[in-house]
Amino acid sequence: MLATCVLYMVNHILTGLKFRIRMAPATAFASIIASNVVGQHRLIAVVMGGKSAKGREEQARKLLVWGQNTFDTVQLFHAGKKIGTENVWYGNPHSVAVGTAQDVYLSLPRSEIQNVGAKYVINRKDLEAPLKANKTIGEIQMMDKDKQLASYPLVALSTVEEAGIFTRAQDYLKQKF
Repeated sequence: MLATCVLYMVNHILTGLKFRIRMAPATAFASIIASNVVGQHRLIAVVMGGKSAKGREEQARKLLVWGQNTFDTVQLFHAGKKIGTENVWYGNPHSVAVGTAQDVYLSLPRSEIQNVGAKYVINRKDLEAPLKANKTIGEIQMMDKDKQLASYPLVALSTVEEAGIFTRAQDYLKQKF
């Protein structure tokens, strides 16, 4: 049955919202899929059934307006911006700034935004030189109380070259004693 459906894609503008409409043949039911983008915030509403095309459009509009009023997309991290510093053994310099390689966004209910926190976890106990810029060294975990919402790669923001023999020997002794 799905293979015989006719797909109509029509752009509609209804009170400032752009809609993509999908309609099934008369033997099945009609539906509407509506999408709206404001900045980095994309919402998709699906209304199936209904008595008329106008009624489906109105319900989709209500869903999109509700979504825009209830949810928000926030930028958590900027690409290349430092969120922390970690020590690097056997390296010159002895520390590296860590962050994300891409901008990171998360969509949440507006009432929950203030409850969200972040922590980052390094993949191994000690970071050792050499490290290349944008190499993944751990993950950033977005938490709502004790529940993990999402995770993103944590990268070294700059290159750390291997230090000279004297500095490497010092670091080795510091680690052992």
